[in-house]
Amino acid sequence: ITNVGVVGYISEVGITTSKVTTILDPALVAGAFDSRTGDAGVLSGATEFAVNGYTRFYNLPRTCSVAVGDLVVTSGSGIFPDGLILGSINNIASDQISSSLFATVTPTVKFSELKNVMIITAFSGQGNQLTNGEN
Repeated sequence: ITNVGVVGYISEVGITTSKVTTILDPALVAGAFDSRTGDAGVLSGATEFAVNGYTRFYNLPRTCSVAVGDLVVTSGSGIFPDGLILGSINNIASDQISSSLFATVTPTVKFSELKNVMIITAFSGQGNQLTNGEN
């Protein structure tokens, strides 16, 4: 993470270096929600959006109230602690495959200007996943 938001997760560790899978990468899948409305979805990179520096916030119900400019934050279920800023919504569209909506998100981290990061090594609830029926 940085002081402005999430970069990604460490996917490989070497003796003196680490490889980070960023929030722009399709390999990253994380629970997220809109900080204003509480609408929950999934954040994951998508090749077609990463080219322009965006990531994707999907599985949003058609009844959600997300809006352009809203902040998307981590949900705390899975690989990231709750409440870390991922980015802001810049576009909302219908998913052509499902009946849900998705949004493109501009990360708050400027990857081209990235110099220093902090690494979270453990957090309360780490690795917990929701089971059917849990919220």
